[in-house]
Amino acid sequence: MSETHNFSSDSVEEIAKRIASETGGFTGGPIDRFGEVGRQTFKSLKAAGVRRTSKVLDVGCGALRLGYWLVRFLEADCYCGLDPNPKYVQAGLKHAIGEKVAKVKRPRFDHNMEFDFSVFGVKFDYIVARSIFSHASPEQVCKVLDSFRDNSSEIGVMLVSYRPLKKAEMGEKVVDVNKFGEWSWRRYGKTYLKQLAQERGLFAGNFGKPFNGQIWLRVSREDLSAAHASGPRKSAIADPDDD
Repeated sequence: MSETHNFSSDSVEEIAKRIASETGGFTGGPIDRFGEVGRQTFKSLKAAGVRRTSKVLDVGCGALRLGYWLVRFLEADCYCGLDPNPKYVQAGLKHAIGEKVAKVKRPRFDHNMEFDFSVFGVKFDYIVARSIFSHASPEQVCKVLDSFRDNSSEIGVMLVSYRPLKKAEMGEKVVDVNKFGEWSWRRYGKTYLKQLAQERGLFAGNFGKPFNGQIWLRVSREDLSAAHASGPRKSAIADPDDD
């Protein structure tokens, strides 16, 4: 493993426990899956084609369960994170990243709640949003798609996970499970999400296999369907230690 990774000698499980002790238990999901979900998300990004020089935005970065892997992998000034809760981000910086790595990699963060990606002044090559569409209202989904369109590079790709409809719900656009308001628990129809993307001149389709009850929707500025089938952007799982 390259020295540029500079992983902590502490186990990911120990890091998750330390984060939880400062956030009131929040780590982005079950504490015992902090490492697994972060690593799996990172593998999905690698499979989508992310490179060390890619400019990447982590939407809903929280306590940096993905950031633990991604900040170390990317070159300096390539990682940005967006999350409305500064407390979670600070706990992640302290325990998942550490002062030494943060000084070298220089990750940047913003805490706006409007899914405004323009605050970074970057045209992102990759945007990743795990477990955002599983909560977001249709209006928020549209904000995310608009912000991706307006703040991505010409080869920009966004991976955003969502909970698919159940068989009995087929034909619906969206099902609000808990009815908690704007930020709830929701399941979306793939056809509806693709339609929202197409209305913005974007391309969208499922990517990879379901994981933890969700599946990735890959949104892009280019039509990657033919390329995906022929293999230039491979869908096989890549290892975080690969270049």
